[in-house]
Amino acid sequence: MHLNLFRLCRLIAATSLITVSLITFSALSGSASAQIAGPVSEGLKAHAPKNFYIGGVVHGDTSFKDAGYRAVAERDFNAVTSTTYLPWGVWEDHKKNPDFSNFNAVADWAAQQGIQVHGHVMVFPWANEQSEWWKRLPDRLVEKYLKHFVVSAARTRAGKVWSWDVVNEVMADDNEAMDGDGLRTKYKEYQAMGPGYVDKAFFWANATDPNARLILNTTGCERICGKSNRLYNYALKLKSRGVPVHGIGFQTHFVDVTSAGPDIASMRRNFQRFADAGFEIHITEVDVCAIRTKHPSPNRPGVSTPNDQQLHRQRIHFEQTLQLALSMPAVKSFLLWDYADDYSWLHKTTSQIHNVPKDTYTYPTPFWGGKTVPMFPKPAYEGMLNVMRSTPKLHR
Repeated sequence: MHLNLFRLCRLIAATSLITVSLITFSALSGSASAQIAGPVSEGLKAHAPKNFYIGGVVHGDTSFKDAGYRAVAERDFNAVTSTTYLPWGVWEDHKKNPDFSNFNAVADWAAQQGIQVHGHVMVFPWANEQSEWWKRLPDRLVEKYLKHFVVSAARTRAGKVWSWDVVNEVMADDNEAMDGDGLRTKYKEYQAMGPGYVDKAFFWANATDPNARLILNTTGCERICGKSNRLYNYALKLKSRGVPVHGIGFQTHFVDVTSAGPDIASMRRNFQRFADAGFEIHITEVDVCAIRTKHPSPNRPGVSTPNDQQLHRQRIHFEQTLQLALSMPAVKSFLLWDYADDYSWLHKTTSQIHNVPKDTYTYPTPFWGGKTVPMFPKPAYEGMLNVMRSTPKLHR
């Protein structure tokens, strides 16, 4: 029943990447659990150059409760993303104040570990639409409540959050309705406040926590294309208006399982033009789909997990993207989303995501398992560690 698990154990023992301190099996249920505590001689962060942050997302309501998941972060990361979304348990009743307790639990733990905190997210129109009260809110009240959420988020750990995704995923794809700047026009925020809601969100956040780096975060803009051209031109306009946008966040979700590797040359040219315009570059949500299957291990061990070729392809994506990040002083962070398969939004998918169908397992992170099997590093982790070890430390 646990063929893949035993194979992984032998792999880990052979590479000496990590020692599993506790593994328990339940033969009747077919489940496995583990606490990963080391010992290891070093993690990714041990090789990070000055002012470069490598890390991953820790959700206060789920993965933060997993001691093994936290242990990997403590060993490998000098930054973590702590999440908070208006509709999901944070602001269920607009007559009360937002509840940032899950966000703060992660932020406080990170501070105790000497780990920087990247906050996600203040304004996420797609997510906000999942709230029934937000959908019913009269347009005349949208600015009042949006400002309250932004200011409350910025205030909750002001001075202790290194960076914030202030506005997320507002640039339209090529086939969507958009305004002259490329902003999606379908969202309530835009329809009630006009395009200026983006500017206002950054000013509100900066006034509340002037020490935080403020990021315009988006997806599908890593390489030069129509959407990234629109983003670039829009960012220049924001800058010309004095909007305090310090950096551009590139989510960097690689969902194409057939691609041999990322288009690094195009990504470099794209990042460089934003850097030349005075913006920091933040790589905020990296994951790499290795396979697409409806039948994940351990239910069908040896059948539906990625093969060696697919794992190598995944490793190449992580290695080359991290190498690019380290080679460009303007790139300030490389953050994973998530970093163990069982916690990933792409494993399994709960809806159609890009061209990945619902209920698809993709094994998109550098670590196996987390829930169904113990958390073990993949070749992608080893590749990232080798890149961190071998890359010259640039002055930043």
